[in-house]
Amino acid sequence: MCVFPKGIALCLLFLSTLLLSGNTAALHVSTKVDGESVYFLFSAPNKISRYNMATQSQSEDILLSKVPTAFAINGNKAYVAFHRELREIDLVTGNNVFVRNASNDITSITLLNGQLYAVESTGTIHIIKTTDFSLTETTSFGYIEPTENLASALNSAIYSRSTSNIKKANVNIDGKITGNTHSSYYGNYSNTTMLYLNASQNKIYDKEGIVYFAADMKYAGSLAGAVDAMTFIGDNPIVLRNTKLT
Repeated sequence: MCVFPKGIALCLLFLSTLLLSGNTAALHVSTKVDGESVYFLFSAPNKISRYNMATQSQSEDILLSKVPTAFAINGNKAYVAFHRELREIDLVTGNNVFVRNASNDITSITLLNGQLYAVESTGTIHIIKTTDFSLTETTSFGYIEPTENLASALNSAIYSRSTSNIKKANVNIDGKITGNTHSSYYGNYSNTTMLYLNASQNKIYDKEGIVYFAADMKYAGSLAGAVDAMTFIGDNPIVLRNTKLT
């Protein structure tokens, strides 16, 4: 989700930085937004690049010693997966701490209410407390797809998109996944993985421009075509298509 109280100028900057990341082609692994900063994860060279949208300035890159496969940002901490290995990196000092190893490559990391949801390529999910790295739960049920996922604190849920459907994983107060909800439109829409959440957290948008109600995954509308990137002014989507904003 990307919501900026300072208005459309920062949102446009956000979309511009997404365009810049796209120019790096296969080197770009993932993009995350935290507050007024946008973070880009790269491989070859292995690094995290940071851009402050409020000051329109780029901070010094954080160099990584291994090839990264996924990451998440929480304040001054980055949680980075290096294939099977998960580490916490201090974005101020650069110091890093081992969190845990997985059995397979970690391809997605999502943060929700002080818990890390690290998803392996097989779909196995490791739920880890950020305070002490203790394991809350490991589950092999396919509650979350091993792709870029989206967390909603308001809905106590994590949303993910498979090749044929969208899922909502319900999370309880302890951080455990209690089950999931699928949309009823299995296979009806084109394959995509990127999801976006509006400011009210009541609608989910995918990169194909399909809109779903966050509560029950029912169809809520369409943006009449796929998008390259998206952000929001409140609940109003601002989309990027072929370098044009609409």
